[in-house]
This record gives sequence, structure tokens and C-alpha cells, in this order.
Amino acid sequence: MLLVLAVWPLGVLAIAHTARGTQSLNATCTLGGLPSYVINATEVEKVQLAVNFARNLNVRLVVKNKGHDFNAKSTGAGALTVWTAYLQDIVYLGEDYSYGTGHAGPAFKVGAGVEAIQVYEAADALNLQVVGGIARTVGLAGGYTAAGGHSPLMGLYGMAADQILSLEVVLPNGRFVHVDSENNADLFFALRGGGGSTYGIVTSVVIAAYPKQPVTTVTYSFGTSQGISIETFWTGVDAFWATFPTNADAGLYSYWYIICPDEKTCTFLMLPQWANNISAAELRPLNQPLFDSLNGLGIQPDNVTYAEYSGLLDAFTTTFPASDEGVGSWNAHTASRLFPRSNWDDPDTLSKQSSAIRRAIEANGLMIGYNFKPADNPRVNQTNAVTPAWRNTLFHAMTAATFDTSATPEDIAAANKDLVELLQPWRDASPGAGAYMNEADVNEPDWQQAFYGDNYGYLYELKQKHDPWGLFYAPTAVGSEDWYITGQLEYYPTQNGQLCLSA
Repeated sequence: MLLVLAVWPLGVLAIAHTARGTQSLNATCTLGGLPSYVINATEVEKVQLAVNFARNLNVRLVVKNKGHDFNAKSTGAGALTVWTAYLQDIVYLGEDYSYGTGHAGPAFKVGAGVEAIQVYEAADALNLQVVGGIARTVGLAGGYTAAGGHSPLMGLYGMAADQILSLEVVLPNGRFVHVDSENNADLFFALRGGGGSTYGIVTSVVIAAYPKQPVTTVTYSFGTSQGISIETFWTGVDAFWATFPTNADAGLYSYWYIICPDEKTCTFLMLPQWANNISAAELRPLNQPLFDSLNGLGIQPDNVTYAEYSGLLDAFTTTFPASDEGVGSWNAHTASRLFPRSNWDDPDTLSKQSSAIRRAIEANGLMIGYNFKPADNPRVNQTNAVTPAWRNTLFHAMTAATFDTSATPEDIAAANKDLVELLQPWRDASPGAGAYMNEADVNEPDWQQAFYGDNYGYLYELKQKHDPWGLFYAPTAVGSEDWYITGQLEYYPTQNGQLCLSA
């Protein structure tokens, strides 16, 4: 008997409870939060049949693209799943494509299941580039763009959702419609940043493309292993924080880790800083003030390495090789926050933010961070449902609760509760900001504000207008507060129970 893997807590891959711990081939398993039936949607008609069948028979319907969602939007016990991963068409629409949004230039029509790396390769072959993420197997037209989508190119062109010129969608009523700024304009707003699995099933998008530009990256590290004190290390990190406005204004995309196995031992890793259309000779002076500050503290950055690339594809495949991507693990639960630029205008607020971040890293041992800002881009329509917090952010910070693979549901719930409480100082240091729903905590307090901001009221109205049946449900999706899953343990939400309408 094969060992079955099933999604148990949201967003983590786990051996089924009855088998966990022994990993025996003779153990028994259940489906848990997995669907009962899956439709491999290779054409639009299959999507329509699934939608109509589920709506008419009151069957739970789940949409899955590539399944990367941190909060298990693509799972559901006993559901019928529409799997869009094999909608694989990539069509180049020419160098002068224009359609109702102000964009006039190259564009691609991309099927819902096309992965980021596939679009990068298609664009590069034409000396073009497109806005996408740093995980090669994410479906570019799925939940990535539906929730906004950050990218190494965002400092040039804005969010991934901004690049959508039109969409083709199967609505909850089963109709297959074209959506753009002139046709179904309300859905054009909602589907670009208002979250996935909510208003319909996107089968394809048209996205803007841009001329290929060279890329420079730099990697480096520093830490207490150099013989510096822990307080000196954190002073060095403060010096790094101080560079955020300048670096973001220069269009840089900085991706980094802080790892602290204990309160006295920490390492900072830049993984990398990414610069578009900037040479190494131009990037070095941008980093020199930080390196001078670190040197003044007695910190000598290690392994400083600049690399130049011909374009996005070359930089991406070298910097983020396929060997770095693995299958999911199940011993961490993520939370995040978007910190606004205004925090850098007030030294007291910035100090409060820094202290809150340090406490979280000391407690959890790890932080993943990004310094960037989405550019204004008059070539595309940026009036969309992306939470307004994104337009003002300089810093996307992530941490996680961790637990052993032998942890019980009660153990995990306790760790998740601690994570919610640990991040309250992050929220206090960024009032009115938010979090990136694709890399956030499903237990986020006031998730409507955190993930959608002031757009939520309008998005909820659109949800009732286009999906009065509540056919599309996903955790923390617009309108999901109207439903509940049976048999839940607080702070340990799963998709293992029955989906029911709240009274």
C-alpha cells in the first residue's frame, strides 16, 4: 500500500495523521482535505461543465492551478476540483498590441496553467521580458496575479496584476466571458488583485511585455561569526533598513534572510539584490554607503559578488536554479506584513518597527524579507483591487511558526496562536497597512483589512453580484466569512470538514 500525502493544516504538506510518525507502508490514510474528484481542464468547455454541475447539485467546487497557495485555497474535503494546470497556450500578440487600457506594445496571451519560467523563455526568445515571480513553477495567470504578484521587475513596471490587459473567465453562472477595461469592467477591477477562487475561473490572460534589459545582481552576507557582538549585528541591520527608500527609488529588488539559531548568533544573507538595466559599475556606488556604515561598525561583508546578465531569463535561471525548488515541507506556518514608506519618515516609528522585527526573529529564528516598491506605469491600467498597502510599501517581511513533524494538532495550534500574538507588534508598527495575501497567515486578525484594505466593501458587493450562490469559496477569499468548515480546532484551520453556510 502506498503512503498517501495529504494537505492537513492549511498551506503545509503532511503525512496523513493516521500514518504520521511511522511512515509505514501498512498504515492507513484518509483523503483529509483533498477533493473526491478532479477535472483535468484542458479546454474551456470542461471548466463550464464543472461549474454548472457543482452549482446545480450544490457540490463544493475548488479551483487548483499549480497548488502553491500558502493558505490551501486549492484544497477542500470531498470537493470537485477544476485543475487548470494544463491550459498551456502561449500566444505572442505582436509588438504593437493595444486594447482599451492605454497599453500599446508587445503582449502575450497566456493560458492559466502556464508557469512563470515558460513565459520567461517565450519572451526571451523575442528579446522581451514579462513581470513574474521568483518561483519558476507558479502559474503566472493563477493566484499569483489574482493577489497582486511581486516581481524583480516591479520597480520598473508595477505589480504583476497591473500587467493584465484582459482576461477570459468562466463565471459562477457558467458563462464564458471576456473581461477588460471596457467589457465587464467591474470584474476587470476585481480579478486583478482581489484574490483567487472568488469571482470565477480564469482560463487565460493577456499580459503586457517589455523590451529585454540587462540585469545585475549582488550577493553578500555578514554575521556574528565574524566575531562581532549581537548588538553590533543588529546595528548593522539597522543600517541596512536605512537604505530602503533610496534602493527602492532606484528600482532595486532586494531579497534577503536573517537567520538566528539563538539570540546571540545571527547571520544576514542577501540572496540577491536585483537591479534592472543597471551595470555592476553603477550598482556598486548604490551599495557603498551601506558597506561604509558596516565597516565603521567593524563589520566586513563577506563574499560580496556582483554578476551581470543579458536579461531576466539568464538572471533568473542562474540566481534561482531549479535545484533550489523542492517539494513542500510541513513544519512551518507563515505570516507576513507590508511596512509602509511613511515609517522611514519618523525615527521613533522606524525604531519601533525594528524592535518588533528583532523580537520576532529572536523568537522564531528566521525572517525572509524584501525591499522594493511597485512602480507607477502609465502604459497599463493600475486601477485595480491590489490592496492599497502595496502602493505605499517598502518592506515585505515574513516569518513563521515552526514545529516538529511529530507535533499534534494541539501543538501546532499553540504555535500558530503564538505567531499571531508575536506579529501584533508588527501590526502596531504599521497601522492601516496590510499583508500580502499570497504569503500571509490564514489566522491573520482582521484579514479583510489586511489583505484587501479599503477595497473590501466594494469587492464584497461584487462577490454577491456575480456569485450569489457562494459557489466559489476559499479561506480568506472575499465573502468567505459567510461560510465555515466543520470540526475545526482554533488556530489550526484545515479543509478536512464540511463547508457550511453560516447562520
